[in-house]
Amino acid sequence: MEWRNYYMDVMLVPLGLVMMVAYHVWLWHKTQTQPFSTTFGRDAHGRRLWVPAMIKDIDKKNIVAVQSLRNLIMGSWF
Repeated sequence: MEWRNYYMDVMLVPLGLVMMVAYHVWLWHKTQTQPFSTTFGRDAHGRRLWVPAMIKDIDKKNIVAVQSLRNLIMGSWF
């Protein structure tokens, strides 16, 4: 009798874990093979372009650069 009460849990919990692992494997593969198709790749590319632009004209944009870096760090903490 006990098996009939919990058979859905026995089936769905492992299925959920397998789906979560499969998604992370797919995401890792996607970021390795096509980085610009993910948000992570586009953000990294934008940062690579942004840093030299801030360094090139440091006299005018030094406050903006510091505030942007501070906001980025604060966002990663929360």
